[in-house]
Amino acid sequence: MRKSILIATILCLVSIIAGTLLVYHANFGVPKGWSVLTAIWLYGPGLPTFLAVTGLASVWGGFPLALFLICATLLGFAFQLLVVHQLRLFLMRRKRKEA
Repeated sequence: MRKSILIATILCLVSIIAGTLLVYHANFGVPKGWSVLTAIWLYGPGLPTFLAVTGLASVWGGFPLALFLICATLLGFAFQLLVVHQLRLFLMRRKRKEA
């Protein structure tokens, strides 16, 4: 479980940073290569965090922004941890079947 937490933490932080930079650069212009790489990341390994943050943003009311940032980070981490842990269990079971 410790490896799952570490992997989920890294994936979540990279996804949040990539999404934040993409939104920031959308206002000032971004090179096409950067936006393509970010989209590949957000629709690939960062998908659970991306879905959690965008889902929370769609229902967020007039609460303070700082509270949104905290909730979005925690929810993104929880989704990422769930996916990473289930994927690791799946791969471990598959490896046992092959052996």
